[in-house]
Amino acid sequence: MKLSLLVENQSEAENFRFHPFAEGCGVFHEESDFALSLADDILPAYLSYALAERVLGHVAQLHVGASLSLLYYPASPWEDLLESLAQRPVFVFSDDAYALEHFAGLNPVAIDYLAEFYSVDNFEKILIVSRQDTLQAIIGQAPASFLHLLITEGDWRLCLAKEMLPNDAGLLLAALRLVEGLAERASSRKILPLEQARQTLITSRHSYGFFADRYDEYMAHVDYDHWYHLLRKWYENYSVKSLDKVLEIACGTAAIAACFAGDGVEVHACDASTQMLENAELRGANIRLYQAFMTDPIPEKDFDLIVCMFDSINYLCDKAELSCCLHEVHEALAPGSLFIFDISTLGNSLDNFSDECTLVDEPKGFMVHHAFYEPWSKRQMSRLELFEQWGEGYFRRSELHRQKVYLAQELVALIEKSSLELLAIYGNEAHVNLYPKRLDSADGRYNRLYFVLRKP
Repeated sequence: MKLSLLVENQSEAENFRFHPFAEGCGVFHEESDFALSLADDILPAYLSYALAERVLGHVAQLHVGASLSLLYYPASPWEDLLESLAQRPVFVFSDDAYALEHFAGLNPVAIDYLAEFYSVDNFEKILIVSRQDTLQAIIGQAPASFLHLLITEGDWRLCLAKEMLPNDAGLLLAALRLVEGLAERASSRKILPLEQARQTLITSRHSYGFFADRYDEYMAHVDYDHWYHLLRKWYENYSVKSLDKVLEIACGTAAIAACFAGDGVEVHACDASTQMLENAELRGANIRLYQAFMTDPIPEKDFDLIVCMFDSINYLCDKAELSCCLHEVHEALAPGSLFIFDISTLGNSLDNFSDECTLVDEPKGFMVHHAFYEPWSKRQMSRLELFEQWGEGYFRRSELHRQKVYLAQELVALIEKSSLELLAIYGNEAHVNLYPKRLDSADGRYNRLYFVLRKP
């Protein structure tokens, strides 16, 4: 299923249509063109409520959060809607006579205060309201925490709720990605996708979202010139080819890619996070950016060098994923070319991230960063909680980052099963090749290990 987005005007259409990370999404600003685009495999979405109301009229709205849902309806409910809400805890305000009457068949719980609804520990709960101002007051406490669905009989559509979100292009693009994720999961528009929408929200919290806007500040201590010097040094030592074409996978904000681009090399870079790529584009470097995971097929071929830096490989938490990444890299390299990546070691996790919690003050709130190591799963976990001021209170946004802590010998075994040739492993001192005779104590001695591979 593909997404078609209806926007207010030509200017907004251009912003989305020509954005390099919105490929495959139809963008329209003429309602007639939009109507013609609605095939069975198209999921329509509206940028704003005002625009949706002009096209659809005053329709019901379902707002799905990770822990609760809110339903606003302006007319009598229909059978499919009632069936979608059956077997769920339903709440209404005791003075909302309209909701009490029309949803009586669902045996709603009447409440006097919103706190009564919040106190119920059930993620399936739904609060039904018939007044739009009541709905807006509740959602306005944390507008970025919901996916917004517009409901008509036998169909539902999406809204990016431009009125409720700050005028921030990054938030709108992040919402667009959530919509695309939901579109891939939803099989029918006749059934309200409550579970799919909630799961989309939860999944989105386990990737670089709000932290992408803080990534460069978090990495301010990194000497990128030093890293770039090491990569160029190893390339000169282990390759006889001229360096003309480079790819950085899991590039983040493309700091390393920008170093190569500054030397006139043809540079491509990809990342799974839309917001990372947005920030990478702001560097203004001559880099061909695109969105992809480390395990995705690489569209371009014949690279002289592919790099994956700053322990991004640790995000491949399954050995099958890592093997897949090695295969895709092999397919994209020219013969005799190199793949260089680094990992965060067991020693690094135990020494620096086994149980660390930091509080970071921000201009509009604060962020809590809790890092801990799980010895039973050999995973390094980083939980980020952002408390952002909104009105007189705060709303919370969460991300959970999981990294697999691989031992050096585990990686050697995986590489030896791949089509790539392992040439060298360096510690963070980067002076002596540890492979193959000096690996016994490498996992505890070094915080970081660099692997140099070659396509035969």
